[in-house]
Amino acid sequence: MLRIVAHRAWRLRLALVAALQLTFAASAQELTLPITIRHHAGAVWPTGGRTGRLTRVDADNPTTRNPAINRSTTRVRFERLDAGLRATPTDSVRLPGWCTPMFTAVGAQHTLHRFRRQGSDSMISLAADTNGRIVAVKRQLHNREKSWEYLAIDHPLEGFLLANYGARHRQLWVRFLRPDLSEAWVWNLPATANQVRLDAYAADEQHLWLVVTDRADRRRRAATTAVCLDLRTGRPVQRLALDTPKTHRHVTACTLDSAHRLLVAGAAFDKRRPAHGAPGKLFTRHLSPDGTLSPELQVDLGGRRINRHVYWHHIEARPDGSVRLAGETYTATSKLAHHARVAPLWLIPVQIFSIFFHSNLLNYSTLRPRGMIVAELASNGTLESFRSLELPDGGKFKVHGFVPPRSLAVLAAQYGGLRWRGISPDSGSFLLRSPRRVVRVGLRDWSLTTIATAGRKNALDVWGYSGASAAPLVVETARRNRSVRFFYAAP
Repeated sequence: MLRIVAHRAWRLRLALVAALQLTFAASAQELTLPITIRHHAGAVWPTGGRTGRLTRVDADNPTTRNPAINRSTTRVRFERLDAGLRATPTDSVRLPGWCTPMFTAVGAQHTLHRFRRQGSDSMISLAADTNGRIVAVKRQLHNREKSWEYLAIDHPLEGFLLANYGARHRQLWVRFLRPDLSEAWVWNLPATANQVRLDAYAADEQHLWLVVTDRADRRRRAATTAVCLDLRTGRPVQRLALDTPKTHRHVTACTLDSAHRLLVAGAAFDKRRPAHGAPGKLFTRHLSPDGTLSPELQVDLGGRRINRHVYWHHIEARPDGSVRLAGETYTATSKLAHHARVAPLWLIPVQIFSIFFHSNLLNYSTLRPRGMIVAELASNGTLESFRSLELPDGGKFKVHGFVPPRSLAVLAAQYGGLRWRGISPDSGSFLLRSPRRVVRVGLRDWSLTTIATAGRKNALDVWGYSGASAAPLVVETARRNRSVRFFYAAP
């Protein structure tokens, strides 16, 4: 499944953003916009930018029975946002039919907004510059056999880097688009068999690293590999296997250091087919574009009462060679779905029962976040410090059918079901989002500070930090009055 940020239809977060590191100053001002089935709104801030871009989408002459009728048009309006969240109109365009936002990609100097035309196979892409002026509009046909899920990958070059799966996740496509929306290069990875999955990615000025798992839906045959591409040409530079014939590695976090090496972190298993409930050991490893692999470092966290699954969100390589990691513990349960899936033939009525009741509470998998952990490793791989924090208001993430715990965590991270919302620019604290509040956790004293609350569940979410004052920008969705509010959370 695609992890990330922005690659589904317009949901409660209203705009799915890849990386939001703001340089706005903290302010008590806020911005409230109306949202309805005919009116969507969202905003993006380029990394390091001092002005944001607000996007408003209005459907003219709409009908809920047939939103794709010829007389329907969609107006897209762009506005500039300053540090005080004040909007100034810049440009607008009308699109044919009823178009709904798919995702937003943030580039170095441009933003890409992609819309899906309802009732058709076409999608429309808009590129806007820093001033909020539209520079390119392109309509494309989309094959129904391909997935509409897209991931916008952060990178420092001019243009947009997108990834999406093919039919039934049997292929992974990576495309680099220029600001005029023409394709600079395309790279494709077909699955050897069954499905392919993108687990993690990182990019710098030279290379794009992708950690992918082939045959991802087969525990016994899954194979994890790190692929290095030339970011400017899309040419494969290196391909390094992380698994061996007798071991398996599940990567959830990665980063690039100053030497262009990829540092990965995840769970290490000594068996080719690890049990669903096995948490595995923490492992870290450096991978170089020239094919050099550093010795793998493993740490057993089970002796520190961490016998749950861990999803590593953040990994940081320090100049002295030490490594800091932040992860989230979780548990997963399945009701009926797993038993019906493995039931023998003489229990066919159980399987039929599961199919007929697929939409009710009897057939589902649930993930529950439990706590946060921070581990610091020395350059030789020894564990220098380890801290854990249990939080009671973790919420839950539920899907129908049986999903293995590790795959369920990937889905939960993709849809915002886990609580991690990023680390501060000074690396002194990180943000967590629970169903009713946003909490800042200090890394030095492990202090908890509630910076935003909501009366309704899942109404709040975090968009990013302001670099100067570490004031996070928070979005609150109000269903009753059909509005969305952007505001800076209190320090």
